[in-house]
Formats: sequence, structure tokens, C-alpha cells
Amino acid sequence: MRTDSVWTRGTWHRKGAFFQRTLTSKQVKLNKKYQNIAGLQLADLLARAVRDDILVRYGRLAKLAPFDARLLAAAAPSYNRDLSERRIDAYERFLLPK
Repeated sequence: MRTDSVWTRGTWHRKGAFFQRTLTSKQVKLNKKYQNIAGLQLADLLARAVRDDILVRYGRLAKLAPFDARLLAAAAPSYNRDLSERRIDAYERFLLPK
């Protein structure tokens, strides 16, 4: 989905007005790592924890680091889930082939 259509029409879960109130513009903003922006640091931590969680589930990693497990426990209620069965697996959490 293009970012301008999300801004204008919204998504299945939210109307366009929500994004227009919440976001500062239609444009995707990218920042450099060296700018040391707190939200980007949190996103990096969360992305690594989610990646490692998937690797553990597929037997590619022995176990999660303790901090990653705590971070995922805090984030789990926000995971997008299958509407009928409330499952995460086989809906959005999967390992892409090489």
C-alpha cells in the first residue's frame, strides 16, 4: 500500500483522518544511524528481538537473550493477529527462504 493512500484513505483498521492527525506529513522520513534518535534505537532493539524470536521458533537459534524475551513479552499484546483465531503464527510471523 502506498503511503499517500494510507494518508488519504486509511487502512482496514484506521480511517485516513487518524493518520492525518497522527503523522506530520505523507512523506516517509529516514534518518541516519549516527543521529542517535531514541525511537530508532528502540525500533532496532525490537527488530532484533523479533528476528531472534522467529529464529528460535524455526530452530535456527537456541534461545532468546533475557532482555529480548522481556521486550517481546511487552510487545506481544500489540502483534497483529488472525481475526478469527487470534493466532500470530502462519499469519505474519514466518521465516523467508534464502
